[in-house]
Amino acid sequence: MFRIAIVEDDRDYQNQLLQYCDKYAKENNEEFQTIVFSDGDGILDNYTANYDVIFMDIQMRLTDGMTTAKEIRKYDEKAIIIFVTNMSQYAIKGYEVGALGYVLKPISYFVFSQELLKALRKIRSESSHSVVLRQEDGMQVIDTRKIIYVESDNHVLTIHTDQGNYEMRGTMKEMEERLSVDSFARCNNSYLVNMRYVRGIVQNDVNVNGEMLPISRPRKKEFIEALTDYLGGM
Repeated sequence: MFRIAIVEDDRDYQNQLLQYCDKYAKENNEEFQTIVFSDGDGILDNYTANYDVIFMDIQMRLTDGMTTAKEIRKYDEKAIIIFVTNMSQYAIKGYEVGALGYVLKPISYFVFSQELLKALRKIRSESSHSVVLRQEDGMQVIDTRKIIYVESDNHVLTIHTDQGNYEMRGTMKEMEERLSVDSFARCNNSYLVNMRYVRGIVQNDVNVNGEMLPISRPRKKEFIEALTDYLGGM
């Protein structure tokens, strides 16, 4: 479940943003807990850093969105702030407080959904997950963000990480399922690549943390689409 805050002093826009959140959740099988504040003072009162995404109106009668965002950043560096405004020049200042983006009024559902999609992808890409690697002499718990790529050779998996390599028996399909919560994709049948380490693609090879791995023809389209989706969510 994601916690979303809407900070907006216009009742019509409050309702519209609530409806858009509900529509997005139903269309994308997400679960949101959405809380509405009618002014910046409302969200700042006893603020707790437990919001994933904050849709913030910039122009409000009491405490404006920019002032509110600056106060939030004193306590919370992780919450994703998306400004809602009718003037784009105000939104540009949002980058001073680490805002992810902005939505212009009147609010289009398409633009709203794209900004929310980008926010959720960013949250998921930065989330920490672990995988247990069972080896002959015991087990090793690895943060999936540290896995650069997985190599398969005759049912032996070599997990290449930024702290060294680990070997275990298993299939690539099993490992792919275990890493499905993160941004991994196969560039061919033998390599499962962590998108965060991709540095570029040159013809039929992908640069993974400085190492060139071959991209097979059957998997090239799917791999590039996965990389594009990952980059689009950053």
